[in-house]
Amino acid sequence: ELDGLIGLLNDNPSVTIELSAHTDRKGAEGYNQDLSLRRAQSVVRYLIGKGVDERRLSAAGFGKTQPKTVSATIAEKYGFLKEGDRLDEAFIEKLAPEQQEIADQINRRTEFRVTGSSFGLF
Repeated sequence: ELDGLIGLLNDNPSVTIELSAHTDRKGAEGYNQDLSLRRAQSVVRYLIGKGVDERRLSAAGFGKTQPKTVSATIAEKYGFLKEGDRLDEAFIEKLAPEQQEIADQINRRTEFRVTGSSFGLF
């Protein structure tokens, strides 16, 4: 998936992005905050190593503060989840143990969002 992101950035050289990493519900808030930031920074370093200008990238860590909301694609893949479910701690704790692990895996993620589209144009 990261190589696909590199292609997207190479095809759109004026785009800047933020990489945001998230953790599951396990562990202390401070630890998860730090872990998520380190994960996002690791992705930034990877992209820089592949030739993406570091000025086009920023990293953010959110720990467990932004649980994933289930998309239609995720709901289709996992029958016990419905589109719109928010995978917060209260929701996950009501699931069977094997379902809890899947929900935790879904919450552990790094995403990107476009923050600008005029890099290098002015």
